[in-house]
Amino acid sequence: MVKAGLEENTIDLVIYGVDENRIHFSEESRNNLRERFGISKNDLVLLMIGRFVPKKGFSTGFLALKLITDRIKNIKMIVVGDGALKDEYLAIIKKESLSPFVIFPGSIPLEELSEYYSACDIFLMPSRKLPAHGLNVVVVEAMACGRPVVASDIGGNRLVVFNGTNGYLHQENNPRQLADFVITLAENPDLRKEMGQTSLKLVNERFNWDAIAQYYIHKYLEIDKSRVASA
Repeated sequence: MVKAGLEENTIDLVIYGVDENRIHFSEESRNNLRERFGISKNDLVLLMIGRFVPKKGFSTGFLALKLITDRIKNIKMIVVGDGALKDEYLAIIKKESLSPFVIFPGSIPLEELSEYYSACDIFLMPSRKLPAHGLNVVVVEAMACGRPVVASDIGGNRLVVFNGTNGYLHQENNPRQLADFVITLAENPDLRKEMGQTSLKLVNERFNWDAIAQYYIHKYLEIDKSRVASA
């Protein structure tokens, strides 16, 4: 829009909201899903959700996992989804000997996503800038379940993940930095809990559908007043 001639300060970005009544943390779901996949209570679980396409950046997540497992052994990565890049992901996993750490449940019904958010400890979204990418709603849904987020510093991620507050933003295509942030959270459970609570607070105050609807109303009223004033 800026390239088309609009002034940047006249553009506002409004994210998709999340229904916190539908998406929320459940201790029972956490325990049941971890038991289903043979994940112990002492294991740290990372989660990525999305189509297996280049813009999701999941390859960066797998490369980071190799660096993480060099230091932390009690870790699992659940990757929900499917798509054209699955063979590429499997090749990385085989090359880096990551099979014991990765779980592919495939595509799952939307109503089951809360179980996966609840079961994980850290949510990852290593998106790429190109092709063009906005905010994945799964990021906000993970926040609604009180999860800290480690995401790439691009696009919509910056609208909901505040570096050092409810998670960390890493450089795009930088598995080393992603790994370092995950290791920091893995080794500091109190920090993990604090950031997760901040994620939930942000959803309760700013990123649920009621709050988003009120924001839209405010913006339209603001525009209307501006038109009246200039008439």
